[in-house]
Amino acid sequence: RYTYMDCVRAIAVARTFPEVGPIVLMGGSQGGGLTLAAAALTRDQIVAAMPDVPFLCHYERSLEVFGGGPYNELVDWWKRHPGLVQQHLRTLSYFDGMNLAPRIRVPVLMSVGLMDTICPPSSGFAVFNHLSSTEKMLCVYPYNGHEGGGPYDEEEKYRFVRAQFGKR
Repeated sequence: RYTYMDCVRAIAVARTFPEVGPIVLMGGSQGGGLTLAAAALTRDQIVAAMPDVPFLCHYERSLEVFGGGPYNELVDWWKRHPGLVQQHLRTLSYFDGMNLAPRIRVPVLMSVGLMDTICPPSSGFAVFNHLSSTEKMLCVYPYNGHEGGGPYDEEEKYRFVRAQFGKR
C-alpha cells in the first residue's frame, strides 16, 4: 500500500513543477506492476502507461503456475500457516494489477514473455483483458522470458510514445 501511494505522490509532486510536461509511466516486472497501480490511481495525471512483464498481477493464477521468483515467499509462508491462505489472497486482491486494470483509461502498451517463469504470461493477459482503455496494445514475445522483448520492445515503446504525442 505504501509503495503504491509513494508512486501516486511522486506523480503529484512532479506535476507541481512547471517544466514537467505530459507524464508517461513505464516499468518492468515489479516496476510494471507499479506502473499499472499508478496508472489506475492517477488516471487524470498521466497520458499513457507501458508496463512490461508486470508482477503483482492475478495472484491466484500466478501462484498456480509460478516456476520461481518471489511467489516462493508466499508459498513458504502458507506451508507453515495454511489457515491464512484465503484471508491473504483476499487482502492481496486489493493490490492486484488485474483488479486495478478496469480503472486504467489511458493508452497502454504492455508486454509479456511467453517463457516467463517469474511473472506468468497468463497473469499479464488477465490484466490486459481487464483494461478499460480503448487504446491498448499487447506485445507478446513467444521465446522470451522475464526479460521481455528487450531491444525490440524498446522500439515498440518509442513508436507508441511518438504516436501518443503526435495526437497532441
